[in-house]
Amino acid sequence: MKQFRARVRSNRNIAKDYYEMVFDWPESAESPLPGQFISVKSFGTADLILRRPFAISAFETADGFAAIIYQKRGKATSMLAATDPGELVDLVGPLGNSFPLTQELTSLLVGGGVGLGPIVFLGSRLASLRLRPTVVLGFRDASCVPTDYVGALRFEPVVCTDDGSVGFHGTTVDWLRAHAAEGRDPFARTSVYACGPNAMMSVCSDFCERLGLPCWVSMEQIMGCGVGACVGCAIPVNGSERFARVCTEGPVFESRAIQWEQIQ
Repeated sequence: MKQFRARVRSNRNIAKDYYEMVFDWPESAESPLPGQFISVKSFGTADLILRRPFAISAFETADGFAAIIYQKRGKATSMLAATDPGELVDLVGPLGNSFPLTQELTSLLVGGGVGLGPIVFLGSRLASLRLRPTVVLGFRDASCVPTDYVGALRFEPVVCTDDGSVGFHGTTVDWLRAHAAEGRDPFARTSVYACGPNAMMSVCSDFCERLGLPCWVSMEQIMGCGVGACVGCAIPVNGSERFARVCTEGPVFESRAIQWEQIQ
């Protein structure tokens, strides 16, 4: 973990209310792994005191840059969206743990909404290792699909929209169920990785538990400090500890460890 100021290379709108920010990553900072996040300093106004956490969506060692994908939905993210190339942002990272990878199992990646970032990062990392993951991305409708962005990825994802305006008609979980009902075993020896709305990940967790598949989820919570001190991002988990901090014990958890009924 390191605090540093990074120069913004680009900050572009990729779909309705969704943006990608690319920024310099110093050699002195630890290389981020898929699933980890950064914490961005507030813009100095009285009502924007806390840093904001954002999952890392890309990292390139040779070119020295990283990226995040975020949704403009409040004052802080609106100010972030107004940041121009060349400006500096104050970051702390990389933070949290990462997705556990295995080459013995086929990888199935499921992302929805703002969960796009860590899933894209993981998919790109697996593709660079020639592991050919299956990546399923869900969006509300065509306006939310970052078409140009998706088309430039290192892999070809399955795109799902709730209204069927693009790709598969239905949610990512609908896609999983449709394939599981085909009378064969398309998920044999598969490890599942998911990030998105809690409701989506909860259903995905149940789906994987029924099929006996390992499932890892990346949780998103409001964070006060991002380093485990304030305990503001704690979620209920199974076991003796009862709660876990998303910023330090997570954001990646084995899905069965989470008490989903308590956080929906």
